[in-house]
Amino acid sequence: MRCDRRLHRRKKEVQEMRNQSVLTTNKNGTSPPLLLFSLLPLSLKNPRTTHFTSLATISPPKSTSLAQKALRRSEKKRFCAHGSAAAAAEEVVIPKEVEEVVGDRDRVEYDWREEWYPLYLSAEVPADAALGLTVFDKQVVLYRDADGTLRCHTDRCPHRLAKLSEGQLVDGKLECLYHGWQFDGNGKCVKIPQLPEGAKIPRSACVRTYEVRDSQGVVWIWMSEKNPPNVEKLPWFEHYARPGFVDNSTIHELPYDHSILLENLMDPAHVPISHDRTDWTAKREDAQPLLFTVVERNHRGFAGRWGRSRNPALMNFLRFQAPCVLSNDLEFVDKNGVQQYFSGLFLCRPAGQGKSMLIVRFGGARGAR
Repeated sequence: MRCDRRLHRRKKEVQEMRNQSVLTTNKNGTSPPLLLFSLLPLSLKNPRTTHFTSLATISPPKSTSLAQKALRRSEKKRFCAHGSAAAAAEEVVIPKEVEEVVGDRDRVEYDWREEWYPLYLSAEVPADAALGLTVFDKQVVLYRDADGTLRCHTDRCPHRLAKLSEGQLVDGKLECLYHGWQFDGNGKCVKIPQLPEGAKIPRSACVRTYEVRDSQGVVWIWMSEKNPPNVEKLPWFEHYARPGFVDNSTIHELPYDHSILLENLMDPAHVPISHDRTDWTAKREDAQPLLFTVVERNHRGFAGRWGRSRNPALMNFLRFQAPCVLSNDLEFVDKNGVQQYFSGLFLCRPAGQGKSMLIVRFGGARGAR
């Protein structure tokens, strides 16, 4: 009797949680999205066959995804419920799609520091001043030396940790505003005004230097602390080599996280509603079902075609390249028989926690492939 009462209470708790949580079946009986459903704990996928006593089961673990944890247990293909009513638990089989996605054979180690990140538009870097920027909350200073070469250092003077970006350029050298120490393009201190005559500048009086590259009008920074720059990872966009291609580029500092920014940019469904009449294509009445086809997927990202159901012949090509590049291309022949090409390129820098920088490059070409 006591065991039956406990089971009855747990069933009641499950039902209440199902009614309150957006992660489980809605009140009207509809199911959650397939992607969300595949990431749910099995105790929430089929609450009638398992029992649990708290909402802790829906919180993702700190280091391991729910799907990965489920996969490790899948050798026995059996899951026991939380609490003392294990005997009431039934056998649950992991969905095949979960096994395919998180299987050990598909797992790839990823180091966010071993990447190039978009730092700034090269045309916007002044010749007579330094810029203070951040990547993953690391403060860096970007400037041009006397030859116009781009240089980048840690934005901290080794003397009293003043921000070098608030200093000035003197004959192509970066001078700290606090005590006037000067640094060359390699981060070496070449002048200390207060140093006695004949004394040598300490070797430790230097700043860390970051490798930067100017590629197709964008300054990229290599963030690794242990490996030299991997030029093969430096993004390259073939459409900039198209005859007649022109673009318009802008920079935006945004008060939200890099991951939220990327998610927003990959979501064309929101454009007619959120951007209604704010750009030349967005109209609220154009909100409609969209068509998606993934044609490529690997550890570096994915690519696919998408279009609007009312005009299925006109398909965009979207590509995401980890960790920060998203491009959307549209190519078609207009009513006059002229080949048209349009490109939207979005470069997202994770500036820090809760902040990001976005470089937007819209461009196009006519009559050329």
